Amino acid sequence: MILNKIKQGLALGLLVFFGSCKKENTTPPLADFLAYNVACVAPCEVYFFDNSERAVAWSWNFGDGQTSTLENDTNTYQFAGNYKVELLVTAENGTTDSKIKWITVLPADTMFVSDIQLLQYKTLTTSWTEWDLDETSGEDFYIDIKQNGNLIYSGDTVAFSNKSTADLPLSFILNQVFADDQGTYEILLYDKDTLSANDFLGSVSFSPLDYNNSSNPNPPTQITLESPSDSLIFQLNVSWLN
Repeated sequence: MILNKIKQGLALGLLVFFGSCKKENTTPPLADFLAYNVACVAPCEVYFFDNSERAVAWSWNFGDGQTSTLENDTNTYQFAGNYKVELLVTAENGTTDSKIKWITVLPADTMFVSDIQLLQYKTLTTSWTEWDLDETSGEDFYIDIKQNGNLIYSGDTVAFSNKSTADLPLSFILNQVFADDQGTYEILLYDKDTLSANDFLGSVSFSPLDYNNSSNPNPPTQITLESPSDSLIFQLNVSWLN
């Protein structure tokens, strides 16, 4: 009887000992989230959904002074701007992780350009010395876009290969927004070369405010931009985000 009790006591002690040696889960969470209705026009709602792993608690900072501790939430942005959104998540073991994403809220009357059509460009001279071309079968076109002198869109890949004036118009699919409060934009046309520097063929500049302002209540859906010195003409197919 006494021997049995001793055995039972030893078994219980071993169980407690090995149970206490069980390894604690120290794996931290992995923070992530999704944002929907970004690039909306102020005032507007943006929808945030947690996409984290091993999270049991959430702390949102929406970048405009608003916060939340819900797993998923919606925030209304009253003003246009770029907002730094941060999600801090906590795992069951108390460890944390955070994820930061930037979202853009647009001002009213923002220009949305679906595509840019090339209608005219300067043709080559017969001596082929006007541009430093590496081929004689036609131009390989692409465009860049600058905002106030800073590159915001680079199409440094061949959009159209071996083209000539007989192929015009050529349509560059863009789907780009141009905010009316952010200065001047420039569209630059290039011929991509393989053996030397790419050839700059000319540029045109514009500001959305030139076409959508208090004196023009019905802004156009097609805008023609010309550079006579470069013999360059672009047409923008646009819509306006209100």
